[in-house]
Amino acid sequence: MNKKNTIAVGYVRVSTSQQVETGSSVDDQKNRIKETSKVKNYKLSKIYSDEGISGKSTERPSLTQMLKDAKEGKFEVIIFTKLDRLARNLRDTINIYHEADLLGITMICIDNPTVSTEGPMGRVMLSIMATFAEFERDLIRSRTNAGRMHKWKSGESFMGTLPFGYKKSSDTKKIEIDEYKKNIISKIFHMYIIEQLSMVDIAQKLTKDGYKTPSMLLRDKYITPTWNMNAVREILLNKYYTGEKIILNQYIYTTNKNNNSLKTKEKKHESEWIEMSFPVIIDKETFYNAQKRIEFNRVKPKNTKKFFSDKMLTIHILKCGKCKAKISRQATGTGKYIYYTCPWRKCGAKKLEVNNKRKCDLPYYNHEIIDNKIFNKIIDLVSDPEEYCLLLNKTIDNNDISKKIEALNNKKKTIQTKLVKLIDIESSAKNKDLIKLYKEERITIETKYNEISNEINNHKNQLLLIDSKNKQIENLRSLYSTETIGKFIRSKNNIKKILQGLSFDEKKKLVDAVIGPEIGGCVYIRPLSEEDFCSDDFMHDSVIDNANTEPTELEQEETKKTTYEDDVVIELDFTLNPYKISLIIQDIYKKHFNIDGL
Repeated sequence: MNKKNTIAVGYVRVSTSQQVETGSSVDDQKNRIKETSKVKNYKLSKIYSDEGISGKSTERPSLTQMLKDAKEGKFEVIIFTKLDRLARNLRDTINIYHEADLLGITMICIDNPTVSTEGPMGRVMLSIMATFAEFERDLIRSRTNAGRMHKWKSGESFMGTLPFGYKKSSDTKKIEIDEYKKNIISKIFHMYIIEQLSMVDIAQKLTKDGYKTPSMLLRDKYITPTWNMNAVREILLNKYYTGEKIILNQYIYTTNKNNNSLKTKEKKHESEWIEMSFPVIIDKETFYNAQKRIEFNRVKPKNTKKFFSDKMLTIHILKCGKCKAKISRQATGTGKYIYYTCPWRKCGAKKLEVNNKRKCDLPYYNHEIIDNKIFNKIIDLVSDPEEYCLLLNKTIDNNDISKKIEALNNKKKTIQTKLVKLIDIESSAKNKDLIKLYKEERITIETKYNEISNEINNHKNQLLLIDSKNKQIENLRSLYSTETIGKFIRSKNNIKKILQGLSFDEKKKLVDAVIGPEIGGCVYIRPLSEEDFCSDDFMHDSVIDNANTEPTELEQEETKKTTYEDDVVIELDFTLNPYKISLIIQDIYKKHFNIDGL
């Protein structure tokens, strides 16, 4: 071979991490290739370069182009600095060398001349060196995975992208709450539970108010500038926000032909599972109420008759006080008059027999009268805290959580003392086997120490949420202070006036927010009986005459002239939440007075 006429090319590759760690930059490799070509008297025509690309894959643009040019006979020699610049596993290295050999191309490795195909020992040494290169890569990967696993299990790091709402501290490298994102999350839960907005409405409001979307904050490749229902739903369903422990890394993943990661049904060994918890953003009660509403909205029947759904305020929460059945509607032919009644009153004998039911004698009740009376009851409840003042006096107790924190701190001190002793023993040990055992024990104890630290932080976040609730309730009590009667009356009258003037949709949202149908809240209606005359627990109001037959339109007109007092019992059955009501009142003040009010 006439070296003066021999055309050579160079190949360089460097990944970002390797460039930082070893200083093996692209320019260094290029300079060494040029020097080698000059010493060997080759004509260097081109240097192919793959920058910031891992060597574990052969899918590299410049490498692919070099092999394509080799097949076209554009050069006779390939020069590179190290074997691992070419490839990082045995199979890829052998394949590249084999392809070059078939094309009659000489491979020259500057730092490992024994694997250059110029000499007789090249092929033998090639297999040996490539094996070691692959072994080194596997060893690095094993150490890296072990380090990652330790960080994941100790809570110092997280697999993949952090859930929306969290960030990694630049100082401690620990996972902590992102306050801007926390504000968005809290606002979403508030709008969904307190304001009773739909996910679509929440998304539109967030976009209108200028809140950045998750993709904008996470700087995804494909940025979505507007909020959508799926983003809101994902936040409402995220268990991470409650501080609940989540098990990760349970399942084995595979890749499809498009190199997309796919989750399989096959589970990993339990030793590889990672149990993690995140700082608390949403309390468990709020999260539970959100899940219940999501489930309720998913399974509730859709009312396709808009004419009726826009007129009936409380039908979705009404139940028969006699047989506990869900109340249904009954309308006259023209739809002029709509009634609430029990479904087992109007059905035939055959259907009663099939369902093993008795005919119910609940009267037909005018829907407007029932709706108005229920809504007035809710107005009285919201505007006057007299009925739940006892609950307000019992502020949320945080003593239990404080005791848990104290116990965990004591446990942490014990582990810390043990850890310090173990580090001293490990550092003074001489035997390699003993050092290994002490190190493994230290890592186990460090993991436990970090787990306790994370648990303490979660409890502290829960205390902050509880303090916030207590403050909210104290502010409500101050608003309705009996010491300032004038302020009390003004506040009560203001709220009543506002609530009476709400639109139908706003009234319905208020009813749902207070009653909570998604968690079983409902209203029972039934005729007045003798047992009710001495009861103070019910609200009694007149509706229509307790006729046993469906009233005609003419009878309805007559009934409007001659109604009777105390003809119906309306019983509100729900769990009263003073904190939730305080938020409702605060929302009223914000929307109608443009002030916090509380």
